[in-house]
Amino acid sequence: MKANNNIIIVTLYDGYEYDSKLRTGFGFSCLVKIGGKSLLFDTGSESQTLPYSMQQLKIKPEEVEIVVLSHSRGDHTGGLRGFFNANGHKAKVAL
Repeated sequence: MKANNNIIIVTLYDGYEYDSKLRTGFGFSCLVKIGGKSLLFDTGSESQTLPYSMQQLKIKPEEVEIVVLSHSRGDHTGGLRGFFNANGHKAKVAL
């Protein structure tokens, strides 16, 4: 069996506009895909921005298995509520 060692990182939330179809905001979030698994690293500061960006990029929130938070400041955790509403509260959180 061949291992899938590809790592894909997609920025979902950031303070500067790099993709005009995504919203910007204070904070950061990215999706990391590795070995068929998806994890969300941080959630930005606003509940509406992260799910909007995921929708624009056709990323299904319910497929995210774990949320990793770098630290507890609002610019990295503020999007948790919006994400979990879109995810159906399925993902686990790691600090």
